[in-house]
Amino acid sequence: MKIKLTKPFTAFTLIELLVVIAIIAILAALAVPALTSALAKAQLTGTLNNGRQLYLAQFSMANDGAATGDPLLAWCGDQNAGAGAASLEAFLNSVVGP
Repeated sequence: MKIKLTKPFTAFTLIELLVVIAIIAILAALAVPALTSALAKAQLTGTLNNGRQLYLAQFSMANDGAATGDPLLAWCGDQNAGAGAASLEAFLNSVVGP
């Protein structure tokens, strides 16, 4: 007499797997708009913080008396003295973003 000691192998059916995949797809579709808006808010916060830092740097420079003469020269330095507002705009775009 043979005695079988192992359990029979059971697995998920195809329907069960498809239901789980459908549920995961629905949850992912619901999460995408929330993530997109959170990403936009984070980018806006970063841009506002960069603008605030630029304001504080300019205010501090004015209080220290370093902002005498051409303010573009103070921002861009001697190497860009002839560039004028174009180099300041390029600098601000690189820090704050277009």
